[in-house]
Amino acid sequence: AVALFWAFTNASIDLESAKSSYGLIVAFAQLGAIFGSTLATKASAFHISFLFVLGGSSCLLVCAMVRGYEIFFMIPAQILPAHPSENTTQQSANKIRSNVHLFDGISLVLRHGYVTSLLAISTLYEVILTVLDFEMKIIGRARYSTDERGAEQFAELMGHFGQTVNTISFIFSLAGFSYVVRRLGLSITLLVFPFLLIVGTLVTYASPGLWTLFITTALLKALTYSLNEPALEMLYVPTSEPIKFKAKAWIDVVGARSAKAAGSAINDFVQRSPYLRTNLPQYGNVPALLVSIILLAVSAHVGSRFESLVEDGHIVGEQKPNSHLYRSGGDHRGSYELITRLASSRSEDDDDAKSIFGAIARENNR
Repeated sequence: AVALFWAFTNASIDLESAKSSYGLIVAFAQLGAIFGSTLATKASAFHISFLFVLGGSSCLLVCAMVRGYEIFFMIPAQILPAHPSENTTQQSANKIRSNVHLFDGISLVLRHGYVTSLLAISTLYEVILTVLDFEMKIIGRARYSTDERGAEQFAELMGHFGQTVNTISFIFSLAGFSYVVRRLGLSITLLVFPFLLIVGTLVTYASPGLWTLFITTALLKALTYSLNEPALEMLYVPTSEPIKFKAKAWIDVVGARSAKAAGSAINDFVQRSPYLRTNLPQYGNVPALLVSIILLAVSAHVGSRFESLVEDGHIVGEQKPNSHLYRSGGDHRGSYELITRLASSRSEDDDDAKSIFGAIARENNR
């Protein structure tokens, strides 16, 4: 669902609007995480079983919110202008569906070098965070007893961890992301997080204590949500619709899970060795540091490639340049004004609605 949301957002917004709004989107997304983490700090009072039930029940609220969006924001089908040949439209839709294959996403990733780089920059950091997170939890769990009381105390510790991560993420998303990306530019912004990963792995290697891991992992995870991931979403602006939906879905789901599996494999290898297990932060951080350095190099390459695509007005996956995607005004602003007229008028006259939609089509075809 999250991958589909960002795919829809990337397909509906231009670069300048993304710089100003993506941080705000992420900021409000952290409010629920802060609330959930706060509940976890009360595990001794509520008990873990109740928290599981409450978390599962919250999914119903998401369904209600989606339904509310459909009711208040979707344009009624009866005011859409009739197509001159509905049969032809239906045949085209059937043809598109028949050409959709399971491996379309990975095919697009392998076909375009820019998208292959997006796969690397969007997944490699998961390896490092998985290693650091595991190290923190192993050391943290060892501080408490193995009975129910110890489990509740550990849950409270993780609740405080979640509060720290999401509060920092909320503040930075709300006040910092837009400033940083406008001040430094996207290509430089992409280098900030990999550099901090390198620093974080070195710090935890030198001082592998619980609170060092707690603070370092919390800061890195907070910047993942508030700085790195919004910046990564902006990299999809100069790509075609199939890449935004098919390739991105594959990267966010299969690619990200594979990266976490790779991080877990590192943890498992260290844990299986009696010699390495006693020094988990040191030995686990060595491959994490190597991956961080690779990520920094990939980020520099992707940032440079992104800037050249924006400058040339080229869309990866398409032949014809579409430089209007990188402007906040122009064609998109005209279409936005026309849609606003339609939404605010609530006219009962179908002819008025059809004339507005015709104007939108002419505006977009310029």
